[in-house]
Amino acid sequence: MSDQLPKHVDAHRLARQESRLVGTIPVSRLARLGAFLSDHRGTAEAELQFGMDPGGIEFVRGRVQAELALVCQRCLEPLTEWVRAEFCLGLAASEALAARLPEVYEPVLVGDEPLGTWELIEDELILALPIVPRHEPQQCAAQVPREPKAEPGEERPNPFAALEQLKHKGRSD
Repeated sequence: MSDQLPKHVDAHRLARQESRLVGTIPVSRLARLGAFLSDHRGTAEAELQFGMDPGGIEFVRGRVQAELALVCQRCLEPLTEWVRAEFCLGLAASEALAARLPEVYEPVLVGDEPLGTWELIEDELILALPIVPRHEPQQCAAQVPREPKAEPGEERPNPFAALEQLKHKGRSD
């Protein structure tokens, strides 16, 4: 995929023609997504299939993927992760029509104005981001040191021993 996806399209015309768009979007041009990233390099690859179902509902079915530079929430270091999303959107001219779409479609409001394909792809990437991005524990700079295991027969100090002493001290007063 080397062609850039158009920024805006006539979604109704493309749905009637059952058109397919394939292309890329520079990640640096997706400002809202950029707020989640540590680096804005790279491209998002997208495929959009427009069509009309047997009930006359215009739709956009698509997929997007991008290798994104996130921030690990354990160590706050950069983390590269592939983010992928698939979606099926029903085109609706009003809120009332959007509410009547079958459940298989996520509604998108499109009147006579062009559909913002970049915004649509950006929304889907944001929704597909991991809730808490983080490295695998063995790869993370903020590994939590584990307490060494006691040797067989070796007794470890009880971490609650001090509390036990305070408890008994309070009774003797």
